[in-house]
Parts: sequence; C-alpha cells; structure tokens
Amino acid sequence: MLELHLCNNNLTQKNFELLSKYLIVITSLTSISIKKNNVNDAGIIQFSVSIYNLKHLLNLDLSFNRITAKGFKNLFENLKFNEKLLSLNIKGNQLADKGLVSLAKDYLSYNYGLKALYIKWNKLGEAGLNELAHTFYTLTSTSRCSIIIIDLSGNKLQASGVKVFFNSLNNNKYLQNLNLSKNLINDDIKDSVSLLIKVNQALVNVDFSSNSFTHITGIEIADALKYNKSILDVNINNNYYSQGEFELIKAFSECKEFNQKLNRVYVFSRNILINLYNQSENFIQDSSSEFSPEEADEEEEKEELSSNRSKEANLFGF
Repeated sequence: MLELHLCNNNLTQKNFELLSKYLIVITSLTSISIKKNNVNDAGIIQFSVSIYNLKHLLNLDLSFNRITAKGFKNLFENLKFNEKLLSLNIKGNQLADKGLVSLAKDYLSYNYGLKALYIKWNKLGEAGLNELAHTFYTLTSTSRCSIIIIDLSGNKLQASGVKVFFNSLNNNKYLQNLNLSKNLINDDIKDSVSLLIKVNQALVNVDFSSNSFTHITGIEIADALKYNKSILDVNINNNYYSQGEFELIKAFSECKEFNQKLNRVYVFSRNILINLYNQSENFIQDSSSEFSPEEADEEEEKEELSSNRSKEANLFGF
C-alpha cells in the first residue's frame, strides 16, 4: 500500500500546485492524509483536479482544515468517480448545511462503496441532515448503502433533524457504528430512537453521550434494547439525569436480564461514569478530566484515532 502523509505542515497554495502535479503521475496511492494544514477552498480545489486520477485511493483524511461547502463541492464532484474509497474523514472543517447537501447529492448518491464517514465538528444543521437522511433512505431502499461507520458528533444537531435521520436508518442493514455525541438532542427523540433500536438489527455501537435528553429518553433506550440482539456498546453518559438517576440505572439493570449480549452501557451521573455490564472494568469510574482543555482535545483525538483504526481493521478486513 502506497501512502502519503502531509499532516500539520501548513501547506501553501504553491505546495498544492506541486502536489497536484505529483498526484497526476503517482496514481497508485491508497491513502492520503492532509490533516491540520490550514487548507482553504483554493487549496482543496487545486487538489481536487488530481483526485479524479486516484482510482486506487482507499482512505482520504482532510480533517482539521478550513474547507467550506464551496471547496467540498468541487472535491465531491471529482471524488464520486472513485469506486474504491472506503474511509473519508473531513471532521473539523466548515462543511455546514450547504456542504452536507453537496456530500449527499454529489457524492453519496453516486458512490456506493464508502464504509466510514467522519463529519464531526462541521457546524451542521437540520437542512443538511434532512438531505443526508433522504439519501440514506433512498440508498437503503435500493440496497446500495454500504456505510458502516458514521460520526456526526459535535455539530449542535437538534432533535427535529435527528428524528428524520433516525427514521431513514430503521431498515438499514449496514450501519454498525453511529456517533451522535456532543449535540443538542433532547427528549423529543425518545420515540424515534426507541423505534430505531427496536427494529434495526445491524447497529453494534451507538453513542448519544453529551446531549440534552433526560432519564425519560434513557429509559426508552433501555426498554428498546430488550428487543435488540445486535447492539453491544451503548454510551449515553453526560446527559440530564439528575431527576431520575435511580430509575435509569434500574431500567438498564432490568434490560440486562432480557439482553445478555450487551457488553458495555455507560450512564453518566455528573462526574461518575457507570459501566453497568462489563465486570472486567471498574464498576464506577471517575470520568472528570485531568487535562487542560487543549490537552483533553488531544487525548480525545488519540483515543478516537485508536478506536477508529480498531473498528476499520475489523470491518474492512485490514
């Protein structure tokens, strides 16, 4: 496998002109990482000129740059001709709703091979999420959706858009890892998330931590898990459980009696992380950070990278 890593190099427009010329010649690359380079739209448009020729590209990482919907639209229109790409990481950019619509219409609607999609921290909203939901629904109904991992965390998404997205996943037979942590999801999702967990038998890991729902939604999730035989790990920590912590823990304890396959369920009570099921780990762990905000972000990225590599290794057969 031929890989190119240019992370954290503050690449200039001139660098991208040279890179594009290089990529036109070296077409056998399987992995490209240009994360943390302060890349803007002009740079990515220049880069997109050569992406058309990279027919063997499996992994593309453009995370933590300054690319907006304009630059991404150009990228997606060229990238859709690549039939081998498995993982696309564009987290930490400025995709926004317009860019998410472009991702759905200009790329996902044409390319059915993608397995992992990371769009964390991109200032997404309801309009973009609705378009993504429509694309997922269409692809699922025609058995062309192959995405196994999707990360939509840290986007301030609200329940109205998330409910539509959940509905598009009810019959999805491919998605295994769903991350919607660090959003603004409240109790309005309780019925749609309950239905999703009951009827979707493909999901393995779900993360709804650091949102705005209460024990009411938490209990709905626990009850729904009684009917699900595929989910192994559930993370709903750091939500608003102060009025119903006991009822929530009781609901998950009862859930375990019906569903023996559950491996880990994390419930958050302020600074206490409770792992209800995995006896090999401490039953109660202090989850308060010992790092500065900058160090915590770096530690989270390291942990996430390790987790993603592990998931992709298992799912893609690497």
